[in-house]
Amino acid sequence: IAQYHLVLAIDRAGIVGEDGETHQGIFDIPMLTAVPGCKIYSPASYAEVRECLKCALYSDKGLVALRYPRGKEPKGCKEMQETVLAHTPGEDVLLITYGRISAEAESAIKTLRDEGISCGLLRLVTVYPIPQEALRIASGYRNIVFFEESSVSGGLGEKFAAALLQCGWQGKYRCHGIEGFVPPASVARCLALQGLDADAMCAGVRAVMQDGTA
Repeated sequence: IAQYHLVLAIDRAGIVGEDGETHQGIFDIPMLTAVPGCKIYSPASYAEVRECLKCALYSDKGLVALRYPRGKEPKGCKEMQETVLAHTPGEDVLLITYGRISAEAESAIKTLRDEGISCGLLRLVTVYPIPQEALRIASGYRNIVFFEESSVSGGLGEKFAAALLQCGWQGKYRCHGIEGFVPPASVARCLALQGLDADAMCAGVRAVMQDGTA
């Protein structure tokens, strides 16, 4: 069977704010990961959008999706420029995320480090298929917290956990995402209510550490 090369531009990926409950882009990850052979990029910056688009158009084959949010480049993402992943090492716990909320994660790990928690950050750009290097890095941690601006049911966090278990990983894993529909509000307000801003990320990591490390 011939394989066609198709690039999907997934506009308004993630929370869109005031556009309304039915317009929130939180179900594309569960749907697209169910399509055999689909590759998904979720860049965090304008620079990453450009690089991922080049790969999608001129290097990749088959079905490729490039997802990007509504609005401007988030503050704190400007210097990000990868097409697969980026890893900032830590010792106590690994925070994993992708896309726009990477800026929130960067802010969170700075706060956590000031509190004495050695928090690593694994930021995915190619989110699916899950890069083997991402699984190798995550396997080196005993405590992992995954944050995603997507439906947690069928989302990447669940798939990442399953892949780790298949690799024989043992540890403590928590996944924070979106359950159900998101009522309209500003993007910042929606992220806060869904537990996906920097303050909520800090709280999620603290909760794991207070429960005792694996």
